[in-house]
Amino acid sequence: MINSNSYYKDSTQPVNSSFDNNSQTIANSLGGYRMLRLSTIQAHTGLSRSTIYLHIFEGRFPKPVSLGGRAVGWIEAEVNDWLNRQIEASRKAVCEGRAPR
Repeated sequence: MINSNSYYKDSTQPVNSSFDNNSQTIANSLGGYRMLRLSTIQAHTGLSRSTIYLHIFEGRFPKPVSLGGRAVGWIEAEVNDWLNRQIEASRKAVCEGRAPR
């Protein structure tokens, strides 16, 4: 009989515990890509799901990447770039006396 404890990691240990603690280090070791899921995108941007997909359709938001099956994710760096452009445009509009868009 095979002793499963010698072949498999203890199931009480969270598999992704190191990712939670060192996500940036691991992301860098994977080529610098860190994928964000829709709930994280919504939290970071304050936008609803439908608004995010509308902006994607209009070409005004980064497109998601297929993660397999029906799962998609966004590259964190692309979302951060988009957020930075939104902030710059908003600040510029306020300085010029226009309403931000």
